[in-house]
Amino acid sequence: HGITDSVAITAGNKQLVTNPLMQGTAGSTSGTVTGAFVPTSWTITETGSGSCAVTQDNPRSDGYGSNVIMTITSAANNDTVALTSTSFHASLTAGDVLHYEVEVLISGITALNNLEISMDYTVGGTAYFWRANSTSGSSQPWTADGGPYIFRPTVPLTVPSGSITNAQLRVQGTFSGAGGAVIKVARAAVR
Repeated sequence: HGITDSVAITAGNKQLVTNPLMQGTAGSTSGTVTGAFVPTSWTITETGSGSCAVTQDNPRSDGYGSNVIMTITSAANNDTVALTSTSFHASLTAGDVLHYEVEVLISGITALNNLEISMDYTVGGTAYFWRANSTSGSSQPWTADGGPYIFRPTVPLTVPSGSITNAQLRVQGTFSGAGGAVIKVARAAVR
């Protein structure tokens, strides 16, 4: 990404995600999400009985975009918080070969049951989930080496033929009870 690359779908850069560097504050929220720092063209959704307070490192210490910081408090089993991009399905064509990556740093983990990083897409009315990570348990060594982690699927996706009606990046934490986590997300890209 270039330092000013907030939206970059050009001949020279086949970046498909709008606002890959997570700048701005015009994003949307759903559920009990507080804070005015949801990046433009992104949505943070909370479901269940927990809460999520959103802040932002803007700019990052390296000067490239922003870090979105979700401080999550869970109250019950299956509480979730998800950060989701605007759909970029209109930019996809059958036969395109895709790669994606998302930078994630997670800390303060209690009762985190699952952290999933995926591209969700719908073709011909059927929903698919192309996962870079889906892991269970608060015992995962998320902070063992300090992170952050770059999540990428190991195999590229060839876009299938059919009517494509959705394509979004998603980072979602699901909890098993009272607890929480701080999930920091940056530099999401689909090429």
